[in-house]
Amino acid sequence: MAKVNRGPVTLSGKLGQEVHVDGRYGRYVRRIAQGSSQRVKKNPEMRRQHQRTAFLNEISSEVNHIVHLHARELKSSAFYHAVQKKLRKEPQNMKGLLLMQLKGMEVHPAYPLSTLGDSRITVTNNGESFGIQLEILFHPRKRRNLNANCYQYDLVLITWTKYGDKAHYEQQYTDWIYLNEGRVTFEFLFDKPRDTMHWVLCQRGQFGLAEVEIGTLASQGMRIVDVGTFDKNELAILEARLREQKELDRKRAMQPEVKRVVGRRG
Repeated sequence: MAKVNRGPVTLSGKLGQEVHVDGRYGRYVRRIAQGSSQRVKKNPEMRRQHQRTAFLNEISSEVNHIVHLHARELKSSAFYHAVQKKLRKEPQNMKGLLLMQLKGMEVHPAYPLSTLGDSRITVTNNGESFGIQLEILFHPRKRRNLNANCYQYDLVLITWTKYGDKAHYEQQYTDWIYLNEGRVTFEFLFDKPRDTMHWVLCQRGQFGLAEVEIGTLASQGMRIVDVGTFDKNELAILEARLREQKELDRKRAMQPEVKRVVGRRG
């Protein structure tokens, strides 16, 4: 609080948003700097951005933490920031739509899952569980610089409930698959926590020798292969976007034909 000095009337101290100073080098006034938290409270747009940033950070941290537990040293040091960058592409602050941005993302771009062959994954909602089928389409090519005769996949299913609880995750492995054997299919049954609303499926592969993992970075790969939501509002938005994209594709496909017809008339 400002005080009045005796003698000539001068102010010293805080008065409103100003600080009056009566020092050895004279009197002067300075304004109180407004903190960032005060600016956020007064500005609705800044408040929205602040809340969105906190929400994106929460999702990124959970995905980053769980992937790190299973990918170990394979996870790129830039993975967390890469996740945030992808999430920001989604304008809506809806978890399912945000997570959709991560589909197809490699955990380490320098060591993609594609080096371990190819497979087709089908996810089925069984009510109280998820049924996941993994079908081997073709084996990886044998590499000269890698002494391997087999490989193995594991799946990590991450789920979130509608209550905003922390993510639940579960991991399951295939048997070791030899490079010279035929195509095989694996069936998995994953737990589905009650009131699950969103899910993310990661697939990791690793080369082995006589069913023992090699363990080098070059012998591994991991990717976020699928994402899903049970939120009705998010599903409606996704359907609307799909219709818009189909209409846009239809118009683009018609453009060459329109130009050809116009050219004939000319």
